[in-house]
Amino acid sequence: DGVKTSKEAASRHPLAIMVENDINARPQSGLDKASIVYETVYDPAATTRFMAIYGTNGAEKVGPIRSIRTMFVDWAHGFNAYLGHWGGNIDALDKIVSEKSFDLDEFRYPKAYWREGSGVALEHTGYSSTEKLWNQASANGYSAANNFTVYKFKDDPTGEAAAALPAQQTATINFSNASYAVKFEYDKATNSYKRLLAGKPHVDRMSKAQITPKNIAIMTVKRTATKTRINEPGYTMTTIGSGKAQVVIDGKVINGTWKKANPQDREVFYDEAGAEITFNRGQLWICVVAPETQVVIQ
Repeated sequence: DGVKTSKEAASRHPLAIMVENDINARPQSGLDKASIVYETVYDPAATTRFMAIYGTNGAEKVGPIRSIRTMFVDWAHGFNAYLGHWGGNIDALDKIVSEKSFDLDEFRYPKAYWREGSGVALEHTGYSSTEKLWNQASANGYSAANNFTVYKFKDDPTGEAAAALPAQQTATINFSNASYAVKFEYDKATNSYKRLLAGKPHVDRMSKAQITPKNIAIMTVKRTATKTRINEPGYTMTTIGSGKAQVVIDGKVINGTWKKANPQDREVFYDEAGAEITFNRGQLWICVVAPETQVVIQ
């Protein structure tokens, strides 16, 4: 995420954790500590799910943790990340095996997870910590090397440049229905974006703080309804190739493209002139949308 930190934190192997966004799972724990968060509708039920990537910061509790889908495996593969999840559909589980991903499935490593919570269905009670999952990866003998592409970063504007930043900006993404409508409101004082979910501030359960990423990337992909080999409904998404992208940063929007040439690559974002976009140091929130998704930036 470009944040200056200790050598130990900077050298951590990326850890990807699946976090659910069902209305009964809110507020989530640990999303504010992630360096990168992917968010997308993952099945025809129109609910969204998060994949949080941890590196610079750890989180003492992350969750509720839920199952994984193939598009998340593809995005995590760009980091060669450890995969923390609670099961998955059969296509995603097959893909994890075929790609020899660093799997940390709860069904294989239950001691790295726990359940907590009352008054909600059992599927909304699964949690872990980054420490437990990093320790499990070490116990499994997984590689600790970092070999992913690093984005370009810059410091926040200062002085006259900071004063010249826009007073306000909003980015609204209507993923499916009102329960999953997302809005980011620009805060000039911190040069970050306050996240709202279903019309309310999206706060972290642990810190009680509103989630405020420094960068937002809206990535348009082709999405197709499908069924797995055991007839589980879901989506497939075009994760390799290129497509439309909008990067919201510094109170402005940069129109451009995303590109991911190979499965082991990360998505890289480019402006209209073909130059790689430079991000602010801090959390990057990636909203993955279909071409028909309503996105309003103003």
